[in-house]
Amino acid sequence: QSEALELLIKSQAEQIRQLTEANAKQAEQLTNLQQEVDKLLSQIAWFTRQFYGRKSEKLSRLDPNQLNLFETPQDERKRQEEIEAERIAAEKQIEQRTAERKKARSNRKLLEGLPVIEVVIEPEDVDRDKYKRIGEERTRTLEFEPGKLYVKEIVRPKYGLKDNLIPSTEETLR
Repeated sequence: QSEALELLIKSQAEQIRQLTEANAKQAEQLTNLQQEVDKLLSQIAWFTRQFYGRKSEKLSRLDPNQLNLFETPQDERKRQEEIEAERIAAEKQIEQRTAERKKARSNRKLLEGLPVIEVVIEPEDVDRDKYKRIGEERTRTLEFEPGKLYVKEIVRPKYGLKDNLIPSTEETLR
């Protein structure tokens, strides 16, 4: 019976030693984790001061493509989905704008049945022997006189030198 008690005491002593070692390891882990938590809390406090403190005006806006230090993979996926949704919305808005621009010119059809008065504005002080007509510019405006609507079309001819002649200095000085 005394041998059984000695064996029981030895096994309990071994158990106590193992539990004390485990307790010491856990205490060490606890202090390490507590130090890490303190370090992270101080970093959060520093970032908060930098972002919202007096220096906040000096910081440029954060780049939306820059990864967040505290972002989880789920947050990253959500951010990517938001960016994709914004891009799709911007494309739709651009398509709507172009469709609106195309529709804006439909008022030109209203001018078709109105009488057109053509006014030609020829350049003055031009020797027509040296120049040839290379095109024209047309401007249409809706004009109103009491009881009458008409379209005034202003034609401005464009002239170029014949055979690439250099104009005389008198003409260029005018």
